[in-house]
Amino acid sequence: MSKPLSLYQETMLLAIRDDKGTFSCGYFLYAIAGSIISELLLLQRIVAGFDKHQIVGVVDRTPTGDEILDEAFCLIHDSARPKKMQHWVVKIANLPKLKHRIAQQLCDLGILHHDEKTVLWIFSQQRYPEIDGTYEDNIRQRMADVMFNEDAKLDDRTAVLIAVACHAGLLKANFSPEELRQYKKRIQQLSQGELLATQATLSAIKAIKAMQATVAIAVT
Repeated sequence: MSKPLSLYQETMLLAIRDDKGTFSCGYFLYAIAGSIISELLLLQRIVAGFDKHQIVGVVDRTPTGDEILDEAFCLIHDSARPKKMQHWVVKIANLPKLKHRIAQQLCDLGILHHDEKTVLWIFSQQRYPEIDGTYEDNIRQRMADVMFNEDAKLDDRTAVLIAVACHAGLLKANFSPEELRQYKKRIQQLSQGELLATQATLSAIKAIKAMQATVAIAVT
């Protein structure tokens, strides 16, 4: 394994159907946006208020060195005035060609393969089937070790990734229904930030909840 993947790349892998290379969650881009904001919170580039408005502010203007993280970060710190978390979830989810850019990153790493398919002789469908399952296997195992083992050592990034997957409906696409039912209470505690209460993690999980609220609005 080389350089660890970012949270948004890990979320992308959880959202892609391994064999078909299509996306298992219709609103997964909001989950990607939540992951990007969470990463910026964990990197302590931004902070978010703990009241109902969750106003986002910049505390460190140093670039992260990640193209997509820095593009989202620029939107936030170049804003004329501070805005709510939910605003940024929508704004970042709508970055141009976001899903294809992230998928191409994973193609460049040799994890996915880009395949273009013509549908009904007219429409072009971009697909990204998995060719190296090692990364995703490790992601799932890392999550399972925490979700299904009450004595497991918990870290910020895994806690946030579980929260993303839980609130975006990605757990059922990656784990068995039996395991999810058996450990439902622990998964809920993890997704609410009850088991790892560092400020950055709690802020990141609040970003995930803002993502979930945004999805709910989009669905209705």
